[in-house]
Amino acid sequence: MGLNAEDCIPWTRLCEHVRAALDDDGPDAQLASEALVEAEALGQSHFGIGLLQRWRAAEGETRKPSAESQSGQLHHWDVEGLFGPLVLARASRVAAREARGSGMAAVVLHGLGGSGRLAPFAQAIATQGLVGAVFAASPPLVAAHGGSKPLWGTNPFALAVPGHNTPLVVDASTASLTAAALAEARSSGHDLPEGAAVTTRGEPTRDPTDVAALLPRGGLLGTLAAVLVESLTSGLAGQSATSGWRSATVMACEARAPIAEVMRDRIEAADAREPGSGTREALMHARRHGVPLSPAVGSFLGLT
Repeated sequence: MGLNAEDCIPWTRLCEHVRAALDDDGPDAQLASEALVEAEALGQSHFGIGLLQRWRAAEGETRKPSAESQSGQLHHWDVEGLFGPLVLARASRVAAREARGSGMAAVVLHGLGGSGRLAPFAQAIATQGLVGAVFAASPPLVAAHGGSKPLWGTNPFALAVPGHNTPLVVDASTASLTAAALAEARSSGHDLPEGAAVTTRGEPTRDPTDVAALLPRGGLLGTLAAVLVESLTSGLAGQSATSGWRSATVMACEARAPIAEVMRDRIEAADAREPGSGTREALMHARRHGVPLSPAVGSFLGLT
């Protein structure tokens, strides 16, 4: 029987099929599959199983990172051509292991391709009682605050702090839109949100075909965050993202105490909403009730 558009696949079963598509059942593939299924559950297939489909179609390699070098607790890996979520999963495991012995460790990934959501990898570090951080730099697409020419990448980042129960996780792009959202709008012909992009003349536009640059999220703060991400990725890698080359950095730091609950108490006392709480609730619902899957994705995973 074929898969209907409204069909929901149990979380565990879907992860098993993703690992089969990765042709790997080790700890890296287990974390990577969870990350891809999370994106699918959040309606972000371009960061989820769609990312795996595109990688398979391009005949991506399954070898492990090469040309590894190490200086203290700073690792450098050549990962060009490898599947981003698998690389990030391995990097988060290595960074966490090294940080438990030394207090802090980082893995710099040279030539990283599509990475998907970064939050699962920062969270995987935080569940081990460490502070986790993942930064990714991409080719120029975003104007600096007050400008109209592409200068920075969308430069997403994720941070996670440990707690007695669940980590507190922050995951954001420094741009008004992701590159995937822009590509999707161009493909579908849908308008962009107000204030997301400008033309070559520096004029605001909602037409995705007329975009010269995206705008930074939050104005000047978005630009400053983009510079921070660039410094912690391309800066550590020693190569700029301007030529289309990408880099990422995965960090783990020892935490003296789990502070997520303290931060949540402060947020609650201020009558504010915890960052990422909506995402966490959506994922809890998907774990209980299953993940909706399109027939095309179901066919790719052999679920039809």
